[in-house]
Amino acid sequence: MNSGGIALIITLAFILAIVVLANAVLIIITSQTNFALHRVRQMQAFYSAQAGMVFTMEQLRTGVWGPGESHTLNDSEIPFIVDINIGNIGSGIGNTLRIESRAH
Repeated sequence: MNSGGIALIITLAFILAIVVLANAVLIIITSQTNFALHRVRQMQAFYSAQAGMVFTMEQLRTGVWGPGESHTLNDSEIPFIVDINIGNIGSGIGNTLRIESRAH
């Protein structure tokens, strides 16, 4: 083989190695991005459910809502729909209400 053919083969091998490494980096970045997005959505759901609990406590305190009711919060400022279930008196520990909040 002449020196031009060897240089061509070495150049092609080098380009192939760079393409393979770039592909691996792209896969890692995509995976990390998906993980970060999932974590953000998970945190948004958690805090949406927490906001639902705070809102429910205020509605119970002011007498707007009562024991044994179920409500759905669909506010534009909360990124998830939050379902609220309020138990009857005594459904919690002692003589308390059990309140469940679920974001979806």
